Amino acid sequence: MPPRSPERVKRRIDARQALADIRSGMSDHDLMRKHSISAAGLQSLLNKLLEADLIDHMELDERVSLGEKTVEIAMFEQAPDTTCDVGDSPGPARRSGIATEQIMQYARDLARIHAEEKARRAELELTNRQLSVEVSERKRAEAALRESEERYRALAENSLTGICIHEDGFLVYVNERLAAMGGYVPGEMLGRSFWEFVHPQDRQMVKEGYIPGSLTRAQPGHYEFRFLSKSGEMRWVEALCSPINHRGRPATMANLTDVTHRKRAEEEREQLIADLTMAREALHFQANRDALTCLWNRFAVLERLNEELDRAARERQSLAVIMADLDHFKRINDTYGHQVGDVVLRDAASRIRSSLRPYDIVGRYGGEELLIILPGCDEEGAVNFAERIRLAICNRAVETDEGPVRVSLSLGVALVDGPIKADPDEVISRADNALYRAKDAGRNRAMIAGPPGDWSAAPTDDTGDENRPV
Repeated sequence: MPPRSPERVKRRIDARQALADIRSGMSDHDLMRKHSISAAGLQSLLNKLLEADLIDHMELDERVSLGEKTVEIAMFEQAPDTTCDVGDSPGPARRSGIATEQIMQYARDLARIHAEEKARRAELELTNRQLSVEVSERKRAEAALRESEERYRALAENSLTGICIHEDGFLVYVNERLAAMGGYVPGEMLGRSFWEFVHPQDRQMVKEGYIPGSLTRAQPGHYEFRFLSKSGEMRWVEALCSPINHRGRPATMANLTDVTHRKRAEEEREQLIADLTMAREALHFQANRDALTCLWNRFAVLERLNEELDRAARERQSLAVIMADLDHFKRINDTYGHQVGDVVLRDAASRIRSSLRPYDIVGRYGGEELLIILPGCDEEGAVNFAERIRLAICNRAVETDEGPVRVSLSLGVALVDGPIKADPDEVISRADNALYRAKDAGRNRAMIAGPPGDWSAAPTDDTGDENRPV
């Protein structure tokens, strides 16, 4: 048998092993050395597999083979114990002995596994990137939180106002300013009830103004209360409280400002205002009241008369004006002295004032003469009133240091009724004339000025001398 030509040498190569080597990324040089084939033989192997549809072109990455650029392909692995002849001349797939269906199924499985693995790697890379971003952001957030906590702690510790946080009424944080305000160190106040430091009389007010620990209250609590210090000293504080979330629990943060000096200044101002008001009222009283009888003085009672005449005309109401005079008052002064006369005049004024309605007016017109104004009073009412105060004066003696002194009263009544305002001087003149008519008629009686006539009461003494000693 003649020797074989080198160009016609054939090699039987395990296709499955060759596919595995190619898939593992073995270089062309290593493939040729491992399977003892030449470059032409390796190229022949690839051609046979392509012609037999045992491999598919899949773009993975580029590789250089035998000085020519080819595409690396995913090889379908051969079924076990299958081989193919590799030579210079190609042969049909059916002579290679490869189980085509098994190799194709196996290749499909490998491609699916490879795709799944690639997808898993991509997903893992995406997850890693997301985790890296989250970790970075968390680190930044933690750094920002630490910076914020340090900043707010510095603000709280160096605040000019007291700051505390309490949960369910128990203090969990107190800054140095608040502790110093009460004469404590911060640690002494922690864990104690917030209400221990609130004056007992203010606790209900504070509780009604704000419910500690409530996160549903939108409006912060704002109030002032008395703060109890360690020494028992009471200090006024202005509190601004608001609900917060402290370490995942509802709590209340209170900002307390010492306003003791301001409150003292306000109290002093209020006291000063009260003193000034009392002084003004006293001056007003002195300016409008008679010093002896405490009735309206002449100026004030005439001013009130003018006001009531305006009202009567505006509201079309009647008005009665009475001029009253103590009978024989000069005799009392001459007999008992002016001090007893003052006592008699004060007592008579008191009896008349106690007989008035709340809106009636009485003033000292001059000497022992009294001017009485009765708004809304008609003729009958004026007569009844005049008789009532006459009896109140003459039926009971006035007790003095010189003994009981009897005194009587004469009255002149003038009526005003109509839409036109009456002249005050004219009304007083009418009442005064009626008074003198009562004096001329025997005193201790009342007379009505003008039509429809007059009315009089019988004198208490036939002699007309009602002021004689008893």
